[in-house]
This record gives sequence, structure tokens and C-alpha cells, in this order.
Amino acid sequence: TPLYSSAASDVYKRQVLEALKNDVLKIRTRKVISSQEAGYWVYVPAMKTREEALDIGRKLSLNDIDDYYVVTVGDNENTISLGLYRDIQNADERIRELTNKGFNVDKQIKIEQWPEFWLDYAIATDQIESMGNINESYPDVSTNKVECSW
Repeated sequence: TPLYSSAASDVYKRQVLEALKNDVLKIRTRKVISSQEAGYWVYVPAMKTREEALDIGRKLSLNDIDDYYVVTVGDNENTISLGLYRDIQNADERIRELTNKGFNVDKQIKIEQWPEFWLDYAIATDQIESMGNINESYPDVSTNKVECSW
């Protein structure tokens, strides 16, 4: 009995579940959180006060660095954001540039996360052909086939 797993958005999960439930031997749903690196954040670490952060911002401007943002709320309040870079070489170049001008700059890997909903289902070998391909009806759904005895 082949086992299939299909990753889908929450909306597709219900639609695919409805489409499959009458044709499969067993089915179960599960949710996993997937993540990947989304780039490198370059920043001046948080100052104790907003006035200190604004003072660093003025110093950046005096050094012809105008593409910065003083974070005003949240966990990174009073941090000065200097850009998000997909490529580590670009982030490191930006750090070198700012360090050479006397600024204390750091970088952090940014992680992007999203939920994936999986439908694990088993079908009889002789029904594989008659079921068709779920991806024809739902092209954004990815499917993996695993041979097993579930």
C-alpha cells in the first residue's frame, strides 16, 4: 500500500481532504512549522534610550549613511536597522563599511517560518491509476510517495 503525503495551505487542506476521503484506506492530518534562512539583518545594537539611538542616527547621516531606521517598538526597540541582505557577502561588506567609519555594527540571520499542513493517506495499489493526480486539481499542493505498510 503506497503512502502519500501532501503539503497544502490550510484552505487547500480541507479541499484536498474532502477530495480524497472517499478513495483512500486511511488518512490523517498534521501541521508542521517549516523555516528557512531569509537573509542577514545588519544593525547597530540597541541603545539604552531613544535619544542615544537618535544620536547614532545623526552620526550615521553625517557619514553620508541615510538608509537606516531607528526601531521604535518591540524586542529591538532603539536598535538601528541598516538593511536586510539576502547574500552574506553583501551583509559583510556593509558591516566593513560601517565599522571602518567607527560604528559598532552586528548582523543576525533572519529566519522565515510558515505552517505546512500535511495529509498522510494510504491507498490500495490497484486504485492508484483510478485516483488520478491530486496535483492536477491542486497545483500548489506538493505530493510525496512513500512505499510502506501503514
